[in-house]
Amino acid sequence: MPSVNFHFDRRGDCKNPGQAIAWLQDTRARGSLSDFWAGFAIPNRIDLQDQALLMMGTTANLQRVLLQDYANGVVSLETAGAGSMGIRYVRRRAGLETKTVVIIASDSAYWAPGGHFFGTNEWRDLWPGYNQAISIETLANHVVPRAKGVNAWW
Repeated sequence: MPSVNFHFDRRGDCKNPGQAIAWLQDTRARGSLSDFWAGFAIPNRIDLQDQALLMMGTTANLQRVLLQDYANGVVSLETAGAGSMGIRYVRRRAGLETKTVVIIASDSAYWAPGGHFFGTNEWRDLWPGYNQAISIETLANHVVPRAKGVNAWW
């Protein structure tokens, strides 16, 4: 299993952190964003629309892989609608390590349609603000490190 796992949730399955972790541990999860486009042109901008991007790993590994994706040309993530991006996380125990599970999705297009807004489960805000887009470099250098050292609660 790779040191970092990525998954796109197109069905709304990952509103529950346990299900998100299960999908990230599935054999279909990828070791980087770039891996989703193996053999094809890697997009510089990923438009999530009504789906969520999930990632899991230690802080150092997440940063390393995200910066590698940035170097490969993945520049930013976007969500549907101005100010709609929510970046949330859980911290989980994984053997002797603590890993961060991050979910990035539109509050209006991913969380709200089923009435299961993030406040009803274990996700916590990782990044404040009302964004529609974020650079992969900012995600690696400023967002992911905010979870470092936080005790696991999942």
